[in-house]
Amino acid sequence: MIPSHPIAVWRRGSGAGNFRRANLKPDDFAFAADSVQRLLQEVHGVGQVHCLCRGEIQGAERQLSVRMRGDTYFLARYPLSRAEHDPECRWALGDEGSGSGNGGDADELRVSLPVGRSLRERPEKKEESPDAGKRKGTRSGTRPRSTTLLGLFLWLFDEAELTWWHPGFHNRRSESVSMSRIRRAAERIKWAGRSIAEGLVIAPAGSWSREAWGFQRARNREALQGALERKERVLVIAELLGGPEPLRSSPKVRRLPVLSSPYPIGADPMGEPELMEELRRRFPTAWAELNRPVRTRRVWLIGAAEPRSRDGRPSATLWLKTASLAMTTAQYIPVDSEYEAVLAERLVREGRAFRKPVRFDGSEDTLPDFELRDLDPPMPLEVFGMSTGPYLEARARKTAHYDETLGPRGWWFWDATRDANPPNLPQSIGSPSSGSP
Repeated sequence: MIPSHPIAVWRRGSGAGNFRRANLKPDDFAFAADSVQRLLQEVHGVGQVHCLCRGEIQGAERQLSVRMRGDTYFLARYPLSRAEHDPECRWALGDEGSGSGNGGDADELRVSLPVGRSLRERPEKKEESPDAGKRKGTRSGTRPRSTTLLGLFLWLFDEAELTWWHPGFHNRRSESVSMSRIRRAAERIKWAGRSIAEGLVIAPAGSWSREAWGFQRARNREALQGALERKERVLVIAELLGGPEPLRSSPKVRRLPVLSSPYPIGADPMGEPELMEELRRRFPTAWAELNRPVRTRRVWLIGAAEPRSRDGRPSATLWLKTASLAMTTAQYIPVDSEYEAVLAERLVREGRAFRKPVRFDGSEDTLPDFELRDLDPPMPLEVFGMSTGPYLEARARKTAHYDETLGPRGWWFWDATRDANPPNLPQSIGSPSSGSP
C-alpha cells in the first residue's frame, strides 16, 4: 500500500546504537518500488519507521511496523496509534484493524461481496451499483468492508500499483508483470475468511503457450481444483476479446470470449442471457468498446463463477453467477470513461508521471480523475464529460472545493462537452526516479 505522506526510515549504522536516516516519499513506493523493498528488508526487525504526516517526530509517535508477506515487505500501523496520525493520513483512515477498531493494520483487507463464496450458503444478494455504499455508510471494527465486484477490481489494480505511471515504465509493464502483481495483491484480501488468491482465475491477453505463463496457468488449475473440493465459487479476472456469443451446443447460453487462448481449462466464461443484458445496461462504456471494430482499450470481466467438474477434475466450463465490466488503457490504467482514456493516453504519450485515484466504494471523498505527480505539489486533473443536472451540480461542488483549497491555478480541467481535445498541460518541473512498473 502506498502511503499518503513522507516516511522516515532509521537503519542501523556501523557503530553500536548508531542509526542512519532515509526519507521516502509516497512516489518512491510506486516509482522506485524495488529500492523501497530493499530498504524495508534491511530494517525489518532491526530498524525503525515513522510516518511524517504531522511533521518531524518527537520520540516514538507515529511509529510504523514493517511486515512481510511472502517475499513482499509492507508497512502497517502500530496498535492504538490511529489518533497520532493526521486525519487525512492513510493510517488514520480505513476499516482495517482489530478489537475496538484502533488496533494495528491487519495483514489483509477483508471484503464482503454481493455474492457468497460457498455454494452452500444462503441465496446471494443482487450485485449493487458502485454508489450503493453511500446509502449504507461505513463499517468499522473487524467486520468485512462491503464492496462491489468493480470496487474489488479497482482495489486490486491500485494495490498492484497499476494506477501509477512513470515514463520509465515503457516496455516494462508487461502482461506477465501486471498479472503477477494482481495475484500478489489478492493474497492480502480475504473473502469469506480465506484469501481471494486461493480461488483466483486470471486470463490476460498473453498466449498460454508461452513459458512465462506456465506458472499462472498452474495457479488457475489449482484454484479451480480447490474450489471444486470445497464447493466454492472462484473469482475470475479476464480480458475480453469481444461481446457475448451464443454457445453452439446450447444457443440460449452466452459465452464471453477471452483473449487468452486456450483459457485455463480450455473454455470461455459463460452465463445466462439475462446476465449479459445486465452487463450491457450497467456498463455501457465498456460494452460499447467490446463491440468496436478496432479496439483501443482493454475491457475486463470480473465475476464470481461456479466451476464444473468431470470425473472429479475441472471441466471446460466456468458458469458466471454475477459479473461486472471494467475498462483500462493499454498500460493497464483503470479509466471510467472514453474521455478519461483519451487523457490518460496523452499523459503517457507526453512522458508525464501521474496516478489514477480510484474509489472502491460509495464514499463521498473528492477524488480527482488523475493526479499529475511531476509537479510540486501534485496537481489534480479533472475531466468534465457530461451536462446533466446532477452532474453539473457535482461539478460545481468540485470546482468550488478546488478553488477554495488550491486556488484557480492549482488544478487543471478539460471540459469535454465544449472542447474536442484536452487543453495544454502544465509543464513538468522534474520527474521521480524510475522504479517498479
